[in-house]
Amino acid sequence: MKSLTAFALALAAGSAVAQSAPPSDVPRDHWAFPAVENLYRLGILKGYPDGSFKGSRPVSRFELAGTINALFTDARNQSDGVLRQLESERQSMTGSPVAELARLRRELDALRADVTGLNNLRPEVDSLSRDFGNLSDQLRRLRGDLEGMRGTLNRTKG
Repeated sequence: MKSLTAFALALAAGSAVAQSAPPSDVPRDHWAFPAVENLYRLGILKGYPDGSFKGSRPVSRFELAGTINALFTDARNQSDGVLRQLESERQSMTGSPVAELARLRRELDALRADVTGLNNLRPEVDSLSRDFGNLSDQLRRLRGDLEGMRGTLNRTKG
């Protein structure tokens, strides 16, 4: 038990004070500082009423019980939140999981059919693209011919 001094708490008899950052008596260069800081931030470790941590002091069974209880309470609260979220998602489904899977399969089959239809249109789109290119070339030639005719008309008028 005495080897757990880094996790000592004064939770016995409700004497704990919640803190968001580790107390100033925890040296920043101590090997346990990151753990102490994280556990304070999570609310699992609490300091003494005077704001200290007293990390060198042996931990009592009461303090260990308080720490373990805080840890399990936090884990339970987190798992309850996940379970509530999963239940909410399950209830938002439009039917049973089997019916939902069948609906998703139908949507996937419809998308596959759409893709197949688009792929079948590819030769027609390619042909239209070639025709458009040919029409563009013909239009450029006609513009050139039209400019030539305007030039000839202007010379004959003048």
